[in-house]
Amino acid sequence: MTAAIDIIKLALADAQVIAEGETPNAATTDTALKTLNGMMALWQLDGFDGFTFPAYAAASADLQLPAEFEMPMRYNLAVHLAAAFASPLRPDIGSLAATTLKKLKRFYLTIPELKMPCAVLPRRYYWNVEACEWLACP
Repeated sequence: MTAAIDIIKLALADAQVIAEGETPNAATTDTALKTLNGMMALWQLDGFDGFTFPAYAAASADLQLPAEFEMPMRYNLAVHLAAAFASPLRPDIGSLAATTLKKLKRFYLTIPELKMPCAVLPRRYYWNVEACEWLACP
């Protein structure tokens, strides 16, 4: 299982805050962890119905998310970290962040079932598509 620090290191390198393979200092890691938690809180509000994102207290904590979240987390965290550290963002990172998050949202999209209130129907019957028959409104 991947630890939060692994995603943080990759995102910091993608955001050009640290060099590839470099270990971030404690202050940078703390800022990145707070940014990760904030980003996940925003994701909770933004189209992931029925999915609860955990908050991470330590960078060494294992990610309690499915593997398909790792790439969107990495690239979107890099976008947020580039802003936090006033670092120039490479265009490919911004594009990867948008693309991977869009795919993740599409995968977790839930479309609610459409229900027509019987009060607005001209008759007191409705067509049951699954049973292919007219049914009386309850």
